[in-house]
Amino acid sequence: MRKFYALFAFVVLLAALFAACAPQTTTAPSMPQLSPAPVSVSSPNLPPPIAEDPAWQKVVETAKKEGKVVLYSFSFTGGVGVQLAKAFEERYGISVDIITGPGAQFIERIKTEQRAKQIMADVMEGASANANLAQQDGLSASYGEIPVLKEKDVWLIQPDSDPARHVLYYSPILTGPWINTNLVKADEAPRSWRQLVEPRWRGKLVASDPDITPTPNVFFVMLKRLGFDDNYFKALAAQQLILTPTAWQPSSILARGEAHILIAGQVINIAPVLAEKAPVKPIDMEEGLFARAQALNILANAPHPNAARLFLNWSLTEEGQTVQARAKTVLSLRRDVPDFTPEQGRITPRKVFTTTLQDELEIARVQREKTFHKILGY
Repeated sequence: MRKFYALFAFVVLLAALFAACAPQTTTAPSMPQLSPAPVSVSSPNLPPPIAEDPAWQKVVETAKKEGKVVLYSFSFTGGVGVQLAKAFEERYGISVDIITGPGAQFIERIKTEQRAKQIMADVMEGASANANLAQQDGLSASYGEIPVLKEKDVWLIQPDSDPARHVLYYSPILTGPWINTNLVKADEAPRSWRQLVEPRWRGKLVASDPDITPTPNVFFVMLKRLGFDDNYFKALAAQQLILTPTAWQPSSILARGEAHILIAGQVINIAPVLAEKAPVKPIDMEEGLFARAQALNILANAPHPNAARLFLNWSLTEEGQTVQARAKTVLSLRRDVPDFTPEQGRITPRKVFTTTLQDELEIARVQREKTFHKILGY
């Protein structure tokens, strides 16, 4: 260590003598560096710079030649999609076309395209249940090695993937109950998932239809994992649930006071009513809340495969995560990105259970076979 500092002091002295002899120029002041950063020493906590990774540099160059990436997306809607596309194009000069809609419809659309050999999109984005369905149905391709996954010590929640690298989880979403604060006082709110089947909540609970949207199936699978049996869900069905065909409608129904409690809500779907300062608030449960991530697939036979890989990598970088978290007003996977969740929608749960790959496969099975829907009796 002493030899290193002696060598460093000698280099600094040499640089100072050289600077004294060099012509003087005026430059803008720069931020002071706390420590030297020698180029020849690579940190084990960082991926190799793209410029020093010939294989990845080739991906970037080819992606730029492809010049375009097309997404089928559930959550990159409206302003979120506009900000995302703009940032990616400014970074790489590659345009982003985003076609939005429900994930289940995209699965059928992709099947039709694959049969006709007329592939329109490169990437599918949305609920991880649908991403796993795409993999199971042979509709996706491996994204292989991407540099961002080599980063260490930057993750609040480590990005996950299936072993074959077909499904990349890129954005965590906390799932739990929300109340209308005008109708449910803080001391009257349920504190356990079991309290949702109490008679006082009959006709006052709203959720999206598990036959159409995946969020209630997450609720179903995770509570099953915690030991809740079919008798609980049958009792829940007897509560005369208000079911909606989209994931966005329950928050509006809650905000208007047409329901007291949203059973399983995600802030990405509630953000519009939070922006309007609606009287809604998340609540904690003693058994815990759930966190799962939205997912990305590269589609089989994608017309722009390199641009697709580049987009997946960028979506997990500090820049990509910042753009998404700010646009969606959600938490990021990364520690170096702020939490953009509106103050009113933030919560610090006592316990959080993150879905595993097996959970995601079970969610996909439950949705495919309409298991929860059948138990509810609708």
